Amino acid sequence: MAENNWKMWIPHYNLENKYFICKAVDDEDGLQLFLISNDYTKKICVQFPGMVYAYRNRLELAALCTLDEITDKTGAFKASDWTFFVVENSIYAKEIAKESQDIYPFSQLIHFAIVGGQALFEVITDALPIITEGWEFSPEDIRP
Repeated sequence: MAENNWKMWIPHYNLENKYFICKAVDDEDGLQLFLISNDYTKKICVQFPGMVYAYRNRLELAALCTLDEITDKTGAFKASDWTFFVVENSIYAKEIAKESQDIYPFSQLIHFAIVGGQALFEVITDALPIITEGWEFSPEDIRP
């Protein structure tokens, strides 16, 4: 299998194709990403229930080569068409396994990616995320 094989992840039927990442929170409750649809009508929270071994966030312009290469084998989709992906045979996941001296074996790692607005947010975890609809922030939650 080729390295970095990107596949669409479709968690359920009621999602929009594209979202922007509004906020990322990594605290005692785990990693949560707050997204809003391109037309600003649908808000979702993406929560990672398992162990999060690593994550990275890059601006779209800092990931152009990666984003340009995201297509399935049939050419039926590309990164500009969808938000949620799983990366099979991931180089990033292999790097995390190697850096942990295989305490976290590659076979248990899942490379999940969100192409959201002007960013590429990637997570190495051991369980697929849970998506819930809606979120609200109080003024004190939003910091400059």
